[in-house]
Amino acid sequence: MARDTRARLLDAALVLIDERGVVAVSADDIRVAAGASVGSLYHHFPAGKPALVSAVLDKWLGHYQAEALDVLRSADGHEAGVRGVVGHFLRWTEAHPAAARVLLRFEVDPPAERPGSPVSGPEFFREVTHWLTGSSSPDAAATPIAVLVALWMGPTKEYARGWLSGRAADPPHAVAPPLADAAWRCVRHLRPAEGGQE
Repeated sequence: MARDTRARLLDAALVLIDERGVVAVSADDIRVAAGASVGSLYHHFPAGKPALVSAVLDKWLGHYQAEALDVLRSADGHEAGVRGVVGHFLRWTEAHPAAARVLLRFEVDPPAERPGSPVSGPEFFREVTHWLTGSSSPDAAATPIAVLVALWMGPTKEYARGWLSGRAADPPHAVAPPLADAAWRCVRHLRPAEGGQE
């Protein structure tokens, strides 16, 4: 029962943050939408709204990153991994539009309740860097990981933002092939620079 209440609070927080933005939503708004008591809210999130916001970001970012790493780990080579992550991101965006909107919004405008961007998780980027280092050619040009990832995922994220806001009509999965082609052309001759971190 307690786990259900926490899940309801997180679900309600995601919906309200997506609809109104984090600043316009209060902890009480979330509590009411979740059908939870004041005591339940502060039992699960003693710090109130900041803890709720952080938990929503952690939940959905963790969900996406775990699946993206699975794609990389199962990829048969550098090209398959680069293309696979592009396709996965687009499918994930289509399957979880509210979470994708929130994460993409906070990537460029992190909330005051959570300093720093939620996409700067060091463990995730360490593993991505390790994979890229091991899968790309040792003769490839050394490039800072932040630049490499921007070249790899930048156009894909921009398309996702356009689709999520209604500016792009075609569903994300339908445009995966050309975006994957572009990503591969951008990064095929690159590898992470030594010690480069996001």
